[in-house]
Amino acid sequence: MLPSSRRPVTVQAAPRWRVLLGLCLAGLALSGCVTPDLGGGRARPAQTVTLAKTGVSVEAPAGFCVDTKTLRDTEAAGFVLFGHCAAMSGNPEDPRPDHRALLSATFGPDAEGKTDAARLERIAAFFETELGQSTLARSGKSEDVDLLSHRIEGNLLFLHIRDRSAVGQLPTAQSYWRALTGVAGRMAILTVMPVADGAVSDEAQIALLRRFAERLHAAN
Repeated sequence: MLPSSRRPVTVQAAPRWRVLLGLCLAGLALSGCVTPDLGGGRARPAQTVTLAKTGVSVEAPAGFCVDTKTLRDTEAAGFVLFGHCAAMSGNPEDPRPDHRALLSATFGPDAEGKTDAARLERIAAFFETELGQSTLARSGKSEDVDLLSHRIEGNLLFLHIRDRSAVGQLPTAQSYWRALTGVAGRMAILTVMPVADGAVSDEAQIALLRRFAERLHAAN
């Protein structure tokens, strides 16, 4: 667990990776502003997508499909939101995930996507600061978010977050998990968004993020 007090932010030029992380995580605000297309009567959406300008391919775990209305693909950053395949197509025979959650993947500018343990620890320390917590909040306000804990597994940094931001049309849990990793020279942020508090356990969210990261690395 992290200390309740936030680390003071020294007023100085921020390291490049901090600036890039802020830009990358800013894209996650989109996840609070969009609602997956749940209209039925159409073909099942794809489970994979290639962001040509961003330079990455993304494949979600089984049962999750791409919401094409949310795609963002530029040379600077990319964003993909995944919803339940069956709910999006309106066909109950289409695949559905084991958990009631949405997934998102955000890719920042070229951030020298190295994710060794030492660098991940520095990134985790940054998120303990007020500036770092403002980048985690969907509202962009540090007072809306608490970083409850973090853990590092190999090339993955897991962040357990409580976000009280009142953003978006689709209710999602305040408590959720994100994972950071490097891929294709970019920093990738993967997020599980349970549709309600308690809908998906912490262990299940972490396992889902592991599978998501494995598919992302395999596709790139």
